[in-house]
Amino acid sequence: MKEFILNFPQQFKEGLKLAENIDIRGKYSNIVVSGMGGSALPTELINTCYNLNLTTNRNYKLPDIKTKTLCIFCSYSGNTEECLYAYKEAIKRNIDSICITSGGCIFNYCKNFI
Repeated sequence: MKEFILNFPQQFKEGLKLAENIDIRGKYSNIVVSGMGGSALPTELINTCYNLNLTTNRNYKLPDIKTKTLCIFCSYSGNTEECLYAYKEAIKRNIDSICITSGGCIFNYCKNFI
């Protein structure tokens, strides 16, 4: 765990480099990020460092979603229950979504929408 924490700045750099290739279509005024533990931490850091107002969701259900909202689902394993249930809800409600994962169930569901 200590190594993970000490390596966090490098992980941010790598994440930003990977994000350069993401093509987000549309304009959003709200962003909800679903994740647990270390997967939710970047949202809190971004809010603090950049004074943004991203909503962190650590529940099985999504919060009230306004129009022009993008949902981002973060789960390293891709099997985090809370994230998975919230993602399924977003799909049912036709909410624009992005998934960030290394595999698992969420990855398999996302492949159907690529």
